[in-house]
Amino acid sequence: MLRKVMVGFCFIYVWFILIMGPAQVKAFEGPKAFLPEDVFEFEPVLEGSQIVHEFTVFNRGDATLKILKIESG
Repeated sequence: MLRKVMVGFCFIYVWFILIMGPAQVKAFEGPKAFLPEDVFEFEPVLEGSQIVHEFTVFNRGDATLKILKIESG
C-alpha cells in the first residue's frame, strides 16, 4: 500500500514540475529593446548641413535597458 502511495506521489510531483517548470523559467527575460523604426534613409543634403532624426526606443523586457554604444552607418 505504501508503495502505491509513493508511486502516486511521485507521479503527481513530476506532473507538477512539468506544468510549472516552463512558467518559472520564463519569469525573468532581462532587458529587450524594441525600435518601431530601426532604419532611416536621409534624403540627399548639401555638404556641411546639420541633419537630425530621433529614434524612439522602448524597453519591452522586465529589467533596466542600458544603451551603452550607438553607431551611425
